[in-house]
Amino acid sequence: METITSYRYSWTSVVAAELATLAFYVFTGYKFKPEAHNPYFVIDDEEEEAAAEALKLEDEFEL
Repeated sequence: METITSYRYSWTSVVAAELATLAFYVFTGYKFKPEAHNPYFVIDDEEEEAAAEALKLEDEFEL
């Protein structure tokens, strides 16, 4: 872009690079935002019950 613009408008290449960077970060932030129902963080009922039992056992053995 610097080669096709005149010297007076050399700042346009910097603006274009910064806009591309901004667009990349906005796109990445939008695609990877936290979701309420994320399938990767699903906890099965069995796992939840095992964690509750582990907490009960920890409370019983305190000194």
